[in-house]
Amino acid sequence: TMRSKLIHKSLIVIAAILFLFIVFASFRFVSNVPNPNPKDFTHTSLIYRALKQAKSLEVECEQQYQLTAVVINWKRLSSNLKDEAKYRACAEAETLACFYVDDDWDISHYMNTLIASFRSDPNVLHSVTNYVTYYNNMLWTFMDSRIELHVGFSWIGCGSVFLREHARRHLQLLEVNLENNSGS
Repeated sequence: TMRSKLIHKSLIVIAAILFLFIVFASFRFVSNVPNPNPKDFTHTSLIYRALKQAKSLEVECEQQYQLTAVVINWKRLSSNLKDEAKYRACAEAETLACFYVDDDWDISHYMNTLIASFRSDPNVLHSVTNYVTYYNNMLWTFMDSRIELHVGFSWIGCGSVFLREHARRHLQLLEVNLENNSGS
């Protein structure tokens, strides 16, 4: 399924980042170790330069889109929080709105549109996806204005912006309505 492919890609990205971190950390703290095969040597300066470029790109994006990033560290639980973790992180944010995108997704070509859409109506979740997923999401949407009900599904991994209060409300509904909610 698409979700399992995204999880697999995310695990590969995380593994690659951890590998680079281990390589970078080991070369940074171990000095004067002779290299028996100079052809196979990975220069730490290349890794360091790549990390600096990634940091400068992050700063550039924060300034260009007037965003701030908040990293929240979670205490490891005995169970996997899966998608619930996205909403938990948002619920604890200091900002009024949260932005979410999967780490393997490039949203640079529609980031401004997503932010403009959110600013036009911040009381709804704004997300971007391809048209096939969008129409599938609409099949899972139900509206009844007589009782002020609007429920549905949105794939937020391609980029989404939503209010912190909506994340908190979502977590409250999970706690109340799902018996097997292991994360709460």
